Amino acid sequence: MTPRKASTSRSRPSTTPTAAPPCSPTTNCATASPKRIGTDERTLADTPVLDPARTVQTDVERVLWAEEIPQNVHVSGHVYDVHTGLVTAVVDAKAKK
Repeated sequence: MTPRKASTSRSRPSTTPTAAPPCSPTTNCATASPKRIGTDERTLADTPVLDPARTVQTDVERVLWAEEIPQNVHVSGHVYDVHTGLVTAVVDAKAKK
């Protein structure tokens, strides 16, 4: 899939991020609060994301596996490059099977 620049337009809804998420020296980019995902900050800081595309694929599968997610919800996965501002879709939208 072709990367594209994140949109900053407010004229229409977009699922593309418009600003870089907070970054940390270890992971280069934090995407979730430690408390929100049920871990402590030290564990999160010691777990760098070395392959964002693979991590996103795994995360999409986890979301689709969760019992709380209804069958009709479609989930997709994207990687945001904090250096270039490009968003790359790595998992097309899909629902539970």
